[in-house]
Amino acid sequence: AEAALARQPAGDYAAHLRLSDIALPEGAADRLLPGADLGDRIASVSADATVGFAHPPALHGPHPELARVHLATLSIDWGGRGLSASGDLSADAAGLAEGQIALTTRDWQSWFDVARRAGLLGRGEHLVESLLRSMAEASPDGSVSIPVSFHKGRMSVGPVPTGYMLRLAQRQ
Repeated sequence: AEAALARQPAGDYAAHLRLSDIALPEGAADRLLPGADLGDRIASVSADATVGFAHPPALHGPHPELARVHLATLSIDWGGRGLSASGDLSADAAGLAEGQIALTTRDWQSWFDVARRAGLLGRGEHLVESLLRSMAEASPDGSVSIPVSFHKGRMSVGPVPTGYMLRLAQRQ
């Protein structure tokens, strides 16, 4: 395991993470994404990001609230499924995510099934699957890269709204 967090001149923090053969507590994956059937073992996770907080983190006091995240790279191999991501998110006035993350995978069908079983796709499920299938068929290596957008409390996979929201910070 390898992890580092370094303060940058502008007050943000550079984060670097490399983990392998991660054993989650029994049932943790199912509590995170009920029904997704991910399993409690992650082969590897690596990430390089820059994070900014609403207030400087302190050892004592309130938990730091994320204000923004620049995800240079995130790679995960979970249950034989590979996925990479990059993009930028910031917290709006209500603490909800605003921005876009690009997800790239060759294992799109398997990840789609995970999202479907976890109930993340909502009414747009069939449109998302059709879009992913078309993209994979057009790709020389069968990989798919799709933007996941967050705006005003809503998430969209490509052009299809899914209705799921991501909270970055607890704001009143």
